[in-house]
Amino acid sequence: MSDVFWQGIGAVAAVLTSTSFLPQIWRGYRIKSLHDLSWGMLGTFGIGVFCWLLYGLFRRDPILIGANAFTFSNVAVLCAMKYGYAVRERRSASAPDSLAE
Repeated sequence: MSDVFWQGIGAVAAVLTSTSFLPQIWRGYRIKSLHDLSWGMLGTFGIGVFCWLLYGLFRRDPILIGANAFTFSNVAVLCAMKYGYAVRERRSASAPDSLAE
């Protein structure tokens, strides 16, 4: 099989795996919570994707670079959302109930 075929397979794989976090981002945005995602998974996955990005830069492979840069940005968005929602949940849990008066 030709290099073009395998580059096409790589491009399809890159698009599918890179966009796999978009439904989770959308769900988290809708329900305003990401408590069901662990920091361990996000951290481990983010470090792994960052390493793949570095490897893509070393190899000068545009598919690896693009896919992993996009995926890493999705993981960063999820981390920011998870942190922001957790802070909001803590604030609302510790706020006095104004209706109780």
